[in-house]
Amino acid sequence: MPNDLPSRRRSLPEASARTFVLVVSATRLVRDGLAELLARDRAAQLVRVAGSGDDAIATVRSGPATIVLLDAATPDAAGIARRLTPEPAVRGVIAFAVADDVPSRVALAECGVCGYVSHDGSLAELLATTDAALHGELHCDPSLAAALARRLASMRSERLDRVSALSHRERDVVRLVDEGMSNKEIAHRLHIELATVKNHMHHILHKLGVQRRGEAAAALRRWRSAASA
Repeated sequence: MPNDLPSRRRSLPEASARTFVLVVSATRLVRDGLAELLARDRAAQLVRVAGSGDDAIATVRSGPATIVLLDAATPDAAGIARRLTPEPAVRGVIAFAVADDVPSRVALAECGVCGYVSHDGSLAELLATTDAALHGELHCDPSLAAALARRLASMRSERLDRVSALSHRERDVVRLVDEGMSNKEIAHRLHIELATVKNHMHHILHKLGVQRRGEAAAALRRWRSAASA
């Protein structure tokens, strides 16, 4: 890292005083070195480290809200990001030492990464990106923003196509999920076994490429809206 980093120190925002910063890297020198720089930047800053996805999950589940700084060179960094982003305590995942090509960054964004710092990024840039994540913002250049917008549009189209592939019965199940019904209530309404409803839900989530019932219901709403437009 550049030797002049400490000369232009910038503290993280006040909100971060109640926020852990978790540095995840398979390289001990990287994670310990970055953690020391961050702790030096603000004496009260709560900085933790993890060397793997499992360690990172355990850490975020044992503390308060957390901003995760993920070394993109860590094996299966995308998979680690995908596991971390749904965690309630995670305020954002920022990938550092990221390749400069847009496809690599879009791939990470699809896994939930909300900020990027390139291989030659500075500590000041990392802090600015962290600041943006704390405020729910994506800190990126215009070319990446445009690529993300195109990818989101493509994903939306793909999701609509997937809803079209659902059977009529599967759409009925999702429609009732959208009405707030439990599996048991759906079984009663459709006059089918509870196990059948659960089986339908398993196939629905798989076909739509989602993990939650609410996501399936949202996909159906978008599909119906597009069909009526």
